Amino acid sequence: MDAAHARGTSLEFDASRFALASTGVEVNAKGRIEGESFEAGLALPEVSIGHPNNRGKPIELSARIRGTRELELKLSLDGISGGGHTVAASRITVAADSTDGALSGALRLSGALSADLDTASIHISQITGALSIETGTGQPTLKLPITGSMHVGLASGTVDTEIGTRIESSEWRSTARYDPSLQQGRLSVTVNADQVDLDRLLALFGPVATALSSRDGGAPHQASSRSALPGARATISVNPGASVQSNSRSEEHTSELQ
Repeated sequence: MDAAHARGTSLEFDASRFALASTGVEVNAKGRIEGESFEAGLALPEVSIGHPNNRGKPIELSARIRGTRELELKLSLDGISGGGHTVAASRITVAADSTDGALSGALRLSGALSADLDTASIHISQITGALSIETGTGQPTLKLPITGSMHVGLASGTVDTEIGTRIESSEWRSTARYDPSLQQGRLSVTVNADQVDLDRLLALFGPVATALSSRDGGAPHQASSRSALPGARATISVNPGASVQSNSRSEEHTSELQ
């Protein structure tokens, strides 16, 4: 880290009960990560958490990485409420923009957050937003609407998600669970679709795969995370009676990553 600066009127934090009280606090840092520059900032203008009445102005977190690949991330928590061992934010927003060669993406999400300090868990509900991907190949922007929820167990390290999207006329829903306590199958993913047109999927996502391959000089992408996720399991299913086009038939497919 090259430099870090903090300023503010007051800041109190008790890690034993996760109590925080701040006024006018701003923290900024910058440095380099693996040869790429980064900047990060945190704003706690007026926040009280872990006290009889939680309250506060919006909490804002930002981060930026610049180098061969660029990433900009902004997170905001607003409408802080609750009391004692519960914390809520009526609105959490995430904005992420990434550029990697000709490939660029933009993610916009919003939802509502609730946290239970006794069970050390966080739940994000009512997630809505969209993911946009530009491939730089002249193809139209790929836009995917997103809905869902997420639950994080801080003490156990578990993460559960439910995500839905729409690809043209097809509805897709996925559930995923990560459990670090398991020796096998730490990550389990299930994807369900009401109909699948393989030709259209190839037309839509083929340019993305091409852009990823061009970024790596045409070399096949290597999944470096497999050793950390032994026996990860992915299941893809098509609803009974739904159609799978392009010389395929409706059935359930299960694959395992060894």
